[in-house]
Amino acid sequence: MLQPPALIPPPIRHCFRRDYAAQFERWVGYRLHPHARRAVALLERQRARRQPQRLILCNTESSIDIIRQTLADYIRWRASVVQPGEPFCVVGRSRADISRILPKSKLRTLPDHRWQPILVSSRTPDLCRGLNFRLALILDADAFPHRGRSLEQHWRSILPAIDMGPQSLLILCGTYRPRTRVNFFARLVRQSRLPHLDLESPNEDVAGPLQTTTMTLCVNPSLHPIVWSPPILPIFAPDQHAIPV
Repeated sequence: MLQPPALIPPPIRHCFRRDYAAQFERWVGYRLHPHARRAVALLERQRARRQPQRLILCNTESSIDIIRQTLADYIRWRASVVQPGEPFCVVGRSRADISRILPKSKLRTLPDHRWQPILVSSRTPDLCRGLNFRLALILDADAFPHRGRSLEQHWRSILPAIDMGPQSLLILCGTYRPRTRVNFFARLVRQSRLPHLDLESPNEDVAGPLQTTTMTLCVNPSLHPIVWSPPILPIFAPDQHAIPV
């Protein structure tokens, strides 16, 4: 008598989410704050898709110091491990403020600490003119003097200097105040087409994969969602998924 064929159970499919910030967290040696993990994960997700990393980060007043330190360590990791020897530019309110988050003991660990870091204060926008670098970090963008007009000068100085390749990085970090109308950082948050991340919004922007057609990267209760669509790229673009500035 023939035996009925045995039923083969279906394979078990494991659903998991990739932790994009794990490699940086392992290198830096401390557990990332949830807000800092969201920012690093979004940047690393862009890098995994070979896109130029662009981010306007709206932090919260309770985690300003943590975010500033994590972003400074992140750009140092990029210039030491991911892109060894790559020059980078860090802009802050003052040189003393930058020295607190990037002391000389940390800068000495860079492959070439003499010319890699370009440290610019909020009152010296012309120090980065004529230079060429791929990594740029602007901190405390909402606290620049003259109601942010100094930030506008830095913005015009950094954009022509930064590289457009898939390994380039540009982070603009500040505290967004919805009632502010004359601050240049608030105007960039409202009008810029760069990807946004509002840390006061629910954790939805890092949960799913980036869409190739349309995606919403800013969930700000005081703003309408900023929908980003990939523009038509020039012929000489290094990558078809590159996000131009």
